[in-house]
Amino acid sequence: MVSLLGLIVSLLGGCVSLPKQTQELNALLGNQIAESKRMNLEIIDGWAEQGRGRVKTLLHFHLVPQLIIKFLEYPEVKGDFAKVVCGDKGIMDRAFVVRDMVEAISREVQGLNEKLLGAVEGERQSLVGAAYLHYGDMERMHRAISANIESVVKGHEFEKQIREALAKPIKEVIPLEKAQKRLEENLERYIVTEK
Repeated sequence: MVSLLGLIVSLLGGCVSLPKQTQELNALLGNQIAESKRMNLEIIDGWAEQGRGRVKTLLHFHLVPQLIIKFLEYPEVKGDFAKVVCGDKGIMDRAFVVRDMVEAISREVQGLNEKLLGAVEGERQSLVGAAYLHYGDMERMHRAISANIESVVKGHEFEKQIREALAKPIKEVIPLEKAQKRLEENLERYIVTEK
């Protein structure tokens, strides 16, 4: 009876100790979540910057020349331009014709620029939203694991949760390749190949 009472007292009054590896894994998980979040947000920002650069290149080397050619081929513009520039009109008349042409082309370029940059920004916001949602879930999971470690020891179950959290491929969470494909399709509509 004394040994049974001693056993009960030792069980009730005893402490549960955590394996050192569990605490280390939990700290490592917190650090990896934070670093992964930072890195992936930087990757998304880099991707968006690259997309904005591609839009500027597309506008400068493809769309602006196409708009100039299109504008010069309008019958009204072609006739007026030939009369004023090639005629005996004064230099101010030529300046006004060129100014009007530049303003018209600039308005179209500005509209295309806003549309294409808006597409890049929309994709960036979608990717950032997916990243924040994913890392919010990861951080909540980490807080739950930390709380569980502090209250009750379940060694292998925690390690399993940690491994599952780290095993989810980031390509599924932040679909950068899909966003790139959508942007490519959007930009390709504006590229005209010469015949």
